[in-house]
Amino acid sequence: MSGNRSSLLAPLRFAGRLLTRGFLEFKRSHLLRTLPQREAAARRTYFQNPDARASGILVLQPADIGDMVLTSVFLRRLREAFPTERIVVVASPLPARLLQACPLIDAVAVLDAKGIAGPDWITHLYGHPGWWEAAAALREAHFPAVPPALAISLRGERDALAAAAQIALASSRAKLRVGYNLKNLYGTLRSKHPLDLGLGLPPSGHETARQLALLAAATGTAHSAVSLPELWIAPAAQAEADALWATLRDPSTPAYAVLGIGAGKPEKKWPKEHFASLARRLQDEKGFGIAFIGGPEDRADAEAIAALGQLDSRKTIHLAGILPLEVTAAFLGNAAVALFVGNDSGPMHLASATAAAYPVLGLFGPQDLERWRPLSPRFHALQEPDLATLSVDRVFAATEALLR
Repeated sequence: MSGNRSSLLAPLRFAGRLLTRGFLEFKRSHLLRTLPQREAAARRTYFQNPDARASGILVLQPADIGDMVLTSVFLRRLREAFPTERIVVVASPLPARLLQACPLIDAVAVLDAKGIAGPDWITHLYGHPGWWEAAAALREAHFPAVPPALAISLRGERDALAAAAQIALASSRAKLRVGYNLKNLYGTLRSKHPLDLGLGLPPSGHETARQLALLAAATGTAHSAVSLPELWIAPAAQAEADALWATLRDPSTPAYAVLGIGAGKPEKKWPKEHFASLARRLQDEKGFGIAFIGGPEDRADAEAIAALGQLDSRKTIHLAGILPLEVTAAFLGNAAVALFVGNDSGPMHLASATAAAYPVLGLFGPQDLERWRPLSPRFHALQEPDLATLSVDRVFAATEALLR
């Protein structure tokens, strides 16, 4: 009997799924078809109503360290466009530390999108419930009475971070919501709070230019990326970094090469054996001390590299996984640093954004160099689709050329 009942209900379930999918696709198509009209209406509301600017600006950038360094250009241009508005930036937990001393913004909010459970069928249709809860909490904490006049999501990847950012964008109830049209991204375009101004993902261009295009869409004015990324170091972080150099630096070693051995993905990492050979040559042939920096996950690799290269322990500093991010940034700005060599990672962007004068050599694998490269004139790159094929001789020769 139960088997017959199940067989009778199966077509009904199938029909229900088809109807649900059809309804959601119809709603998404309707949103995309009406996008030009909604964009025009949003502009009229934002620019013709003098009260529309009164409640502040929300910037959503729950991204990685390097992304946040590049976003400093956007924040500078945003503050120039809105000199008196209250600006709140939503960031991932670790990059948020880079904004603690930023004079361009008024508050930092943390959105730990990666710390919320991964997607299931509910996530794919409507976004993870935890993201909606976190977005509502952010709104209540920073815009409890009046929603922001403008909210911009800078995340342009089809990933969980972008989904969480767009859900926070939708939940902000801002008068003007700007972001990328990321189709089928965990259902965010199917939500009942669509974008007011949605841009298509550009096929090419640097990340800073992409971010400034979003700002131009919101303001109707083009913004040129003429400035370089910048870091804001609090006095306490600078004092801690200076004390570390005074304590750990070998008195007989005038200059140090800093190695950034970590990266977010395995294919972005130069092999440990290569780093070991390079570090040994930098000590023996250039007389440099070696300083390792990175996250807690890089500490074992740093120790392995030092052992493989048989580095002089008196001239080797191990700081991977020890320093807070803002102290790492200050550490990289010390006059003792003569060279940085590292994978495409947060430390590479930090080194490039310091006010120091030393060269920075980035080692790139299959990632998009033109989109993610640091903008500093001190930055130089070597790239191979398979980083294991990038030889130590080639990297060492590049460092010699940069140090001349």
